[in-house]
Amino acid sequence: MPFLEFEIPVRSWTAEEREIVMAKMYLIGFEGFTEDEDMIQAYIDEMAHSSEAINDLEDELSDLGITLQYRFHRREDQNWNKEWESQF
Repeated sequence: MPFLEFEIPVRSWTAEEREIVMAKMYLIGFEGFTEDEDMIQAYIDEMAHSSEAINDLEDELSDLGITLQYRFHRREDQNWNKEWESQF
């Protein structure tokens, strides 16, 4: 199944803000996350994605003083284990 990959710049966020954002994204259907010091990548099944839920999340985070900026693109499903194993 296709999924959406959200790229969220987090350079200026605290560790607590990152955790809050990922926890709230999980609650609206995001299934996986990767992160480094500058970016969180969040993944959601394309069929589970809701623009309304994202808008509500942005408002909720704004009330906490967290500005959510992101870009996203569609990705085709792939065998992540096979991809990971090919790195070795």
